[in-house]
Amino acid sequence: MGIGLLDPFAPPNNEYATYNNIKARKRIMVFKNLGHEISMKYKDLEGRWMRDTFALF
Repeated sequence: MGIGLLDPFAPPNNEYATYNNIKARKRIMVFKNLGHEISMKYKDLEGRWMRDTFALF
């Protein structure tokens, strides 16, 4: 899960509440200077996870 601390559409407190209720293995990346946009660092990590988890390549 990626969280932008400046996000007006998905406020960080809502994101943390959701994250804390997930019972499966999880990982969180917090970006202090981002809003609702996606960091390239997060996009790369998510892409690698999808590839490795679902054997996409």
